[in-house]
Amino acid sequence: MVDDEPAPGREWVPALAAAVGAPAPAPAGGRTGWQRGADNALARSLGWTPEHSSWRTGFATA
Repeated sequence: MVDDEPAPGREWVPALAAAVGAPAPAPAGGRTGWQRGADNALARSLGWTPEHSSWRTGFATA
């Protein structure tokens, strides 16, 4: 599941590392396959709402 705030891995991966007290990984050179988008429209149409309003607030609770 995803929230409503898209973010590239180069932005959220270091933030997650910091939230859990881990060192940020070295930047990946070139294009990486794991940076794909996701959509929560189907889940929302079924009544789902994210527990946290954004990945930033969710990471703060990690």
